[in-house]
Amino acid sequence: MARKFLLILLLIVAAVLGFWVVMDNPDAVTFKLMGFTVSTLPLGVWALLLFLVGCCVGILVSLVPARKPKQGGP
Repeated sequence: MARKFLLILLLIVAAVLGFWVVMDNPDAVTFKLMGFTVSTLPLGVWALLLFLVGCCVGILVSLVPARKPKQGGP
């Protein structure tokens, strides 16, 4: 019960902070990727999207097992 409450509280805090970041950074920014215009969104939205992508990449990289050195050498 307490764990579920903490998870809900964490999600609410994250949503409020995300909303705050977007409201504090309303300037429209055009993102170009390899010369192609991707989209024009507020700077706060780009910041949150890139943070989310970074978190997902970090989680995926941490799931890959570390290579162990081979036993026995030449």
